[in-house]
Amino acid sequence: MAPTKKTTATGAISVKDIQTIKPGCRATTWSAKTLEEDPTTGKIAFPLISVTLGAFAGKTEDSQDLSFQPALIIGLFRDLLNFGVGVNASGPDQGHTFLMLGIGTGFNF
Repeated sequence: MAPTKKTTATGAISVKDIQTIKPGCRATTWSAKTLEEDPTTGKIAFPLISVTLGAFAGKTEDSQDLSFQPALIIGLFRDLLNFGVGVNASGPDQGHTFLMLGIGTGFNF
């Protein structure tokens, strides 16, 4: 991964690999301020792209079959925009693909 640059209070620039940043210093969507906005509690790493594997299950009213649908979801711009593609792996529509589009926000548990 590409290193991130940080300007210190003295004006010196330090470079840090994203893998060495503690999870507590990583931001989620719009819930956190940058280091420039808040030098004390600001975050230094924000996600530009995220990849999520998801699974959905459901049952239609006219069928007793349970439908399982795995999906791949890509989040952009701090997970604000989400795009995905999935496939019906079982049930009456087995083999059919579907697209997803959503807006959202990230959060911490």
